[in-house]
Amino acid sequence: MRVLVSALALSWVSAFVLGCGGGPSTFARPTTSLPSTTHSAEEAYAATLHVREWGDATNASVVVLVHGLGEAASADWEPIAPALATSHRVIAVDLPGFGESEAANSDGTPEFFADAVATFLGTLGTRAHLVGHSMGGLVALLVAGGHPELVGQLILIDVGGVLHREAFADSLAIDPVRESGGALGRFGARVAQAAVRTSRAFEPGETNLRAMSGGSTAMAVMLTNASAAMDGVRAETLVLWGENDTIAPLRTARILESRIAGRLVVLPDVGHVPMREATEATLRHITEHLDPSSGGLGMRGVSSQGQVVCEGERGVEYRGTMHSLSLRDCHDVRIEDASIGQLIVEHSDGFMTNTEVGATFVSGAPTGSGLQLTRGSTFVVTGGTIQGEVAIALDQSRLDIAGTVIEATEMPFTVRAKSRVLFSSVRVSGPGGVTHAHGSVNLSQ
Repeated sequence: MRVLVSALALSWVSAFVLGCGGGPSTFARPTTSLPSTTHSAEEAYAATLHVREWGDATNASVVVLVHGLGEAASADWEPIAPALATSHRVIAVDLPGFGESEAANSDGTPEFFADAVATFLGTLGTRAHLVGHSMGGLVALLVAGGHPELVGQLILIDVGGVLHREAFADSLAIDPVRESGGALGRFGARVAQAAVRTSRAFEPGETNLRAMSGGSTAMAVMLTNASAAMDGVRAETLVLWGENDTIAPLRTARILESRIAGRLVVLPDVGHVPMREATEATLRHITEHLDPSSGGLGMRGVSSQGQVVCEGERGVEYRGTMHSLSLRDCHDVRIEDASIGQLIVEHSDGFMTNTEVGATFVSGAPTGSGLQLTRGSTFVVTGGTIQGEVAIALDQSRLDIAGTVIEATEMPFTVRAKSRVLFSSVRVSGPGGVTHAHGSVNLSQ
């Protein structure tokens, strides 16, 4: 089992254990603080980044390409860089310790790489369009969020990280089995989830993981909390993703689409490296995004559905605008691109993506709780916003929440009975300020 856990950690995969228990009969403020991680480069890069250039060096439109993990480094961009250079000055960097750039004093973290790239951008004398793939996408996100004045437009391709390692494990080990459908798919998902829960019991804490990484960049990507960076992005953003990516789950793309208002394009039958697997389509989408005349996607029209109740059903899907939605003993529910006044989940499970949940507004301020999870419910939330006087009320339930903005006028959470929450790059705001939550926590009264 220890060998299994080590292998999972080194491939960015960890386990998702969910616990619940009894408690007092009234909701109260949880006593446990929300998990948050921060890391910053302690010193500037002591060497010079090696770069490769294409196109006219005097062209005022500059595109900087940031590669992912692997020995190829800046060579990853060879399939599309020459074509981009017909209308832009194109620069592909070798990150510290990759390609022909010395490792020097690099600690191998995305934060260190982002500082090095930001320093390089500052020497260009103009705002550059930034394109990042995989780990390089995470680096580009950190640069755009931390130094918005340096970035023109942003393109993120199959970005690594963002999801907390436990949610990442769930996406890779459990979701594909569940998506196979039917009773067999549901049974397989339960088996997979039991396996990762078991391995979680042997996993070291985050502090020990950082120590164990020994400078491993893959481990550092897995441990990076990108929530604060997403708050800082001001650039128009294209999120480009391979539909069949088994390294960076599509759930990560949904987070980026929601948190930074990015335009998401999913490439069918493409894996983790669109530049090589779908060169023409990748080039076309990048070129269209960099053209100032290209337009974004419009809002989808929805109709109001008033008060909606689900009782004892399975596999129901919801979209549109609802004053309230109550799920009672409903399973495998899907909510997507919806606007819901209040969501009440009782002894149910399901998924919610890019949905706004906010309690009834009175005099411009939200009142009541936006989301209630009770009676052993399990819910997976990706993107969107949840707001209210109390944003989320928990009662012996489990919540996996990623890339969501939680806003509360009184308190973000109340707890009646012990519940477990897994955060991935979640922005939580309330009277006490803003927290960027990233990690798992048991909340109790």
